Amino acid sequence: MKIRKMLVCLAAAILLSSCGEIPDEQLMTFSENGQWGYKDSHDNIIIPATFYAAELFNDGIARVRVDNFYGYINKKGKAIVPIKYDNIGYFHEGMATALKDAKYGYVSKTGKEVIPLEYFRAYNFSDGLAKIADNKWGYVWYTFIDKNNKPINSEKYYGAGDFVNGVTWIKIDGTPESKYTYINKLGEKITDKNYDKANNFKEGMALVTLDGKDGFINAQGAEVVAPKYDKAYSFNEGMALITLDNKDGFINKEGVEIVPPKYDFANDFKEGMAVVKNGDKYGFIDKNGIEAVPLKYDKVNSFEKGLALVELDGKYGFIIKEGLEIIEPQYDQVDDWKNSIAWVKAGNKYGFIARDGREIISPRYTNIKDWRNDRAQVELDGEWIEIKRIVDKKGTIIIIEQGQN
Repeated sequence: MKIRKMLVCLAAAILLSSCGEIPDEQLMTFSENGQWGYKDSHDNIIIPATFYAAELFNDGIARVRVDNFYGYINKKGKAIVPIKYDNIGYFHEGMATALKDAKYGYVSKTGKEVIPLEYFRAYNFSDGLAKIADNKWGYVWYTFIDKNNKPINSEKYYGAGDFVNGVTWIKIDGTPESKYTYINKLGEKITDKNYDKANNFKEGMALVTLDGKDGFINAQGAEVVAPKYDKAYSFNEGMALITLDNKDGFINKEGVEIVPPKYDFANDFKEGMAVVKNGDKYGFIDKNGIEAVPLKYDKVNSFEKGLALVELDGKYGFIIKEGLEIIEPQYDQVDDWKNSIAWVKAGNKYGFIARDGREIISPRYTNIKDWRNDRAQVELDGEWIEIKRIVDKKGTIIIIEQGQN
């Protein structure tokens, strides 16, 4: 067993040195004898299965567990953050929270404890500052430190958010009726107004609530949209979903109602389009409020890479943003896209479609297994065969069955 593991490690080292570092997305976890390791996209073992738990690589490192301790390894399987912590967070702005013996601090990607483990709780760095907590006098208090472990001021807060755009919300006192306000990185209030609810900033705006109504402030503390809506949601793609008298609409960052509240249902914008509904039919609007896709579908999904799944009379298909049905609703079931293809089901048969609207293989298979490395198993006439996804010289995706040329 030892010789086999040595040979595996040697092969992995040769592969790394000859081909360069393997991209994060090509290293996958695998399990062997109850432990975890890493393989490349060709099923070669790169890091033997020696971990109790292993996560995918991100930015060249991966979080792992040995016994009950956590740390980080590099793509050679070497621990760069010692595997000795009771828990360890993900890296944000080059720092990760670390827990040992009920105390929190921060480590860098080199494994150095850059902020001592001395806090009751610690949170991710955001905008150069991190929220930390203490539990003196029977209460949990919050304050903020910089990356040198220096507090921004001497204040202790009863609650606080994350710094975004140089500001964050704080809870004024410890009572259930406590109000909220906002401070900058110096700990100074940016507004004289207090709110019943406060949220982190997103796209330069923060959602606030006062007397049961929602509105927005900007990073200077100005009330761009006075609290007047029954419900509002954080900005997304420059637009915020609002509700008034049980009707949905959208406003821009100047507070202008680009889409007055007139829909029974609406969803956030995605790829410049938003799902809307009136009665029992769905469609899409663009950011000018124009119904780019008429409200005629029974169900729709948001756009993803230019395509949206739609359902009409129990059949599924896809549309593009101009409303054209690039794949007419005709299938009983459609899978998620994988490498620009998806399986579809019509009756009891499976086939395949491409994102460009082509039906690559009409439904003819009785069963199908998930893709792995551009290969999948399908059942045809009671026999399992292998199919392969390839791209021809013209850049067109095609699927070939085992034995075909």
